[in-house]
Amino acid sequence: MKKCGILLILSLALLLGWKNLLMAKEVGEYHVKAIFLLNLAHFVNWPEESQTPDAPFAICIYGPDPFGSFLDRAVAGESILNRPITIEHYTRLSDLSRNSCGILFFNSSVLPDWELIYPQVINRPVLTVGDSVGFTQMGGMVNLLETGQRIQIQVNYQAVLKSGLSMSAKLLNLAHIVE
Repeated sequence: MKKCGILLILSLALLLGWKNLLMAKEVGEYHVKAIFLLNLAHFVNWPEESQTPDAPFAICIYGPDPFGSFLDRAVAGESILNRPITIEHYTRLSDLSRNSCGILFFNSSVLPDWELIYPQVINRPVLTVGDSVGFTQMGGMVNLLETGQRIQIQVNYQAVLKSGLSMSAKLLNLAHIVE
């Protein structure tokens, strides 16, 4: 039985190449979070007046990008609201005034500056997403927390409503609602 397993692994390695075999086995936290980030958009409604039909839908990352190329690959060829998706990277507080983001992801390293960041994003139709303990309690809308082998979705629904967004009941049923 062991010989069959070893032969199968060696055969797959030859067919796929070692690198592809290893990559197939190593689906990391940010692979999964990149997919979550993309799919969240399909369960959120933005006010019509906040959308520019001929502009791409921007997923923005504030702070260091933990996704590497995973998010770029996940959004390749995809669209949201019939608009192609672009990824934008923000590193300065002044970048947040651009109003081009549909989704804005906050790296955990920027949370010490949240008191300065929060006034820039509150009450705007931008889905704020983080992945740090306490993000939704501080006013963020969606938190993607790794718990063991799973990603738990936390939603601060009051923050979502204040921003003029709405969420699908399907997403809310899956999420842990945080007050």
